[in-house]
Amino acid sequence: MNAQNGKFTFNLSTSSRTSAGVFKNDSILIKTLWSDEQFSAGTYTKYWDGTDDFGNIIGVPADSYKVKVLSNNVKYTWQGTIGNSSTYQTGNSKHRGYNECIKGLALGSTYGYFCTGYSEGSSSIGKFNINTPNISIPLYPKASITGDVSYVTTDGINVYWGILDAFSSNNSFVLGTKVSDDSEIPFAYGLSYTLIYGNTYKNVISKISQSNSEITGLAVQKFGNYLFVARAGLNQLQVINKTTGDLVQTLTYLAPKSLCVDSYDNLWMVNAVNDVKKYSVNANGTLAAPTTSLLGLADPLAIQVSNTGTEISVADGAVIQQLKFFNTSTGILTSILGIVGGYYTDVNVTNNKFYFNDARRNLLPCIAYQTDGSFWIGDPGNSRVQHYGSDKIFIDRIMFLGSTYSTWADRNNITKVWNGYQEYSIDYTVQMLTGSTGWSLVKNWGANVTGKYDDFQKLKFQTTLNNGKTYAFIRNKSNSIYELVELPNTGVMRFTGVMIPFSQILCSDGSLQDYRESGGSATYLRYPLVGFNASNNPLWSGTAEILASGLLDTNIGNPVGFPNNQIFSTTNKVALYNYGSFLDIAETKPIKGYHLGVMERGSSNTFLFQTEKSTHRNYRGSYPKAGWFDVGNEVNSYSGGNI
Repeated sequence: MNAQNGKFTFNLSTSSRTSAGVFKNDSILIKTLWSDEQFSAGTYTKYWDGTDDFGNIIGVPADSYKVKVLSNNVKYTWQGTIGNSSTYQTGNSKHRGYNECIKGLALGSTYGYFCTGYSEGSSSIGKFNINTPNISIPLYPKASITGDVSYVTTDGINVYWGILDAFSSNNSFVLGTKVSDDSEIPFAYGLSYTLIYGNTYKNVISKISQSNSEITGLAVQKFGNYLFVARAGLNQLQVINKTTGDLVQTLTYLAPKSLCVDSYDNLWMVNAVNDVKKYSVNANGTLAAPTTSLLGLADPLAIQVSNTGTEISVADGAVIQQLKFFNTSTGILTSILGIVGGYYTDVNVTNNKFYFNDARRNLLPCIAYQTDGSFWIGDPGNSRVQHYGSDKIFIDRIMFLGSTYSTWADRNNITKVWNGYQEYSIDYTVQMLTGSTGWSLVKNWGANVTGKYDDFQKLKFQTTLNNGKTYAFIRNKSNSIYELVELPNTGVMRFTGVMIPFSQILCSDGSLQDYRESGGSATYLRYPLVGFNASNNPLWSGTAEILASGLLDTNIGNPVGFPNNQIFSTTNKVALYNYGSFLDIAETKPIKGYHLGVMERGSSNTFLFQTEKSTHRNYRGSYPKAGWFDVGNEVNSYSGGNI
């Protein structure tokens, strides 16, 4: 660099993306000149104006400063989505759900109609052609349906959807659409209802505005006139005229739940004592005394009669986790699909094991039969719906993941990736992930996790240590203290009883990283791994190494703050990242602070460089170019993640 005018030159042998900055001779970054800009091959002359990142003049450029130009030809390639079986990995035909996979499913002669529960900003109902189930056809694709749509049934002419307003949970109702064109049914007794955040429906039926009115079962007669709506919280079964929407009967049953109708238009119903009964339906909509009962069930979650009408299947939850088949005339158990205990006894994922529910969540499996005798069964704990032939042999699946706040890759074995408690194996030799290649769900660790643990963040810091065993942290909700767990190759999750402070992080070398604040300063610590005890629990030194320390500056802002992940590298650098907004919402000028910085390991208050300056909270515009961190555009205070 010319010491008099800041002039410098550089040469590129090939077209490259480049970044440049001015550094002191002690490697401290003074100014970012540009970031991530494309240059063609050739020789270039550029200038530094002698100012720092914020325009302050730091004197006439002299030999105590130098310019570094970095170049690369890195290309980012989007490879697909883990855990999504869709035929096409982009576009509206890709299966999506906000929180869960398919919760309710009903099959007609051509289409399957499904719902995905609570939705935010996208459709929660859709359909697929039964010949191409992994091509989704969203209904209401351009509108937000923020109802919790959990139930669907069809008589082949119309489709009925059971909906709870997610932001007004006392309001539940049924929406009807036509098979012919998916338009709303104009019920003579229909009412208008507008979701708190979402669509206005002109003709809803079975509308109740009352606490505990959530729909818990939905079924419709194929030949008769009646639609049945169960509400367990009200001990109520509504009988609705399926054509006009008129309320015909309000019947009292103890906590009615899952419903289905057989080929003779009899109603089957699960009740509070966990048995399943068959009722013939009188002409006036009342039910006769039950004629058949299915007994000995632990927790019947979903029921459906086969296309032939001779068999009824029951998803039995609790500690059973099996799909059971009964004769519809005698009530005798005829066959079972699934391994008893499911994932309570072993975490390895197979096509003959189900995860219907667990102790923490009210998961909702579904069952639906096709006209060829094959059937679909919801496996919600594994985020999938499985398709089996009439011979009960696996055929295919629909699978997709919802939003998540718990994703992780094993620091020392990147073929192991987690979404919550689901563990995936990744094949990095596959260049493009599809619905069936490049990834596979191999383990599910969630069944034995009790309600005392945080089900929001789930597992964290999964790492295979030098003893060949994989460990993770799970947070206790009552005191926010982590417990160390082992994820063994066989069996189930091992809760070690080893408690870890919430400020600590399990690192790639097995050490524990810690963070402390005191007197306006932050200190980053590391406790080395020193071995394992007889139970294969890690042992750590009680003497900490200081990785880095720095002054907290809440007024101006710097990268110092509570870390979400390991901060030190194998090259003895410490990378600090602050994902907060730093400033008050009233600010209108860019803040004089940084979000990303690097120190030498063991240093104090001295950054090698800092970058990622903030926009301001009232900034509205295009996403800023490299080197800037957007806290405008209504971005919240968590504008980043753990990576």
